[in-house]
Amino acid sequence: AQFLLDSLVEAIEMFLRQSSEIAQENPEMSNDLMQCIGEIRQTGNSMVEMAREFVNDPISGQKRAVMIQSSHDLLNSIGRLLSLADILDLNALVRSIQLVQQDLTMLKNANNQDELTHHFKNYGRNLIELANLAGKRQAFLNDAKLRDELASARATLKNNTLKL
Repeated sequence: AQFLLDSLVEAIEMFLRQSSEIAQENPEMSNDLMQCIGEIRQTGNSMVEMAREFVNDPISGQKRAVMIQSSHDLLNSIGRLLSLADILDLNALVRSIQLVQQDLTMLKNANNQDELTHHFKNYGRNLIELANLAGKRQAFLNDAKLRDELASARATLKNNTLKL
């Protein structure tokens, strides 16, 4: 039981560290992320405390119920943070799409070979970033239809880039 408690504490601490890094990397949502992190810290500490009490008296139905409720609270606060992280990922994907669109406009409006070469290099670099972000997003999608649609969009983008 002590090993499980230690593992729980370690998992919560690792999750909080990684979440704090994400908050530092994304100042536009830092306040919301830090609020969720504080909530996770609070509900995590409560969960650990309730789990310790339950371990000391595993027969108690009341302590079991309190521990289960505290675990639900912890999972809910983690879910809120994951929702914010999902918004960050989508924002990054949208920004990447906008960069590629701008690059295509710049390619279309190039006045000479040097501009065309320069804009095409930017387009290639931004397209690789877009493909990477879309690939990561695709890997985390649970809906098979959405995963297939994103795979199809990535394939279309790749094929049209080869033609370009």
